[in-house]
Amino acid sequence: MDGEGYVTFHGRADDVIISAGYRIGPEEVEDCLASHDAVADAAVIGVPNEQRGEVPKAFCVLGSGWEPSEELKGDSVSTSASAWPSTSTHGRSSS
Repeated sequence: MDGEGYVTFHGRADDVIISAGYRIGPEEVEDCLASHDAVADAAVIGVPNEQRGEVPKAFCVLGSGWEPSEELKGDSVSTSASAWPSTSTHGRSSS
């Protein structure tokens, strides 16, 4: 984050986030987040977590006319999660 609060996304070191043995594709999470009407763009990275190895962290750019709020944050997660494929269709990582 720069001095004015802007984040510049240059790319990922890896195309897969491994969290608690699950392989998570950041692009799939980004697509789910971007499917919400309020989200103009999204980027997802893996951040270190002592218990899970890594956890996804999302950065979202809101579309014109949208303001950040706790209500929108909760709505974005629940709405986007409903578009996410069931974890039962994806196998666990062997690593």
